Amino acid sequence: MRSIASKIVTLVIALIVVAGAAHAHGGKPHLLGTVVQLHANELIVKDNSGAEHTVELTGETKLEKAGKAAARADLVAGVRVAVHFADKTAKTAQLIKISPAAPKSGATK
Repeated sequence: MRSIASKIVTLVIALIVVAGAAHAHGGKPHLLGTVVQLHANELIVKDNSGAEHTVELTGETKLEKAGKAAARADLVAGVRVAVHFADKTAKTAQLIKISPAAPKSGATK
């Protein structure tokens, strides 16, 4: 009996962890990658497969680093980002979460 209860508890914990991971990015479409280049109104991000994506930036785009407001100056080449969009067809970033870690060495601007 104790073995079955232990398995049920383990299963419930696993489901909670998976559900939490699914909502880690707010349930909205997002792009994970590395900043390649920042322009006036767009950001070029290379995803984990090596494909480059152009992300539109507006005055409404929020920047966040370590849970606090960030500046455009934090979007340097080589830094990891999570870009959040309003929906799957949107190309304009609503929120960009910037990794607090230093950019990868060898990154170019």
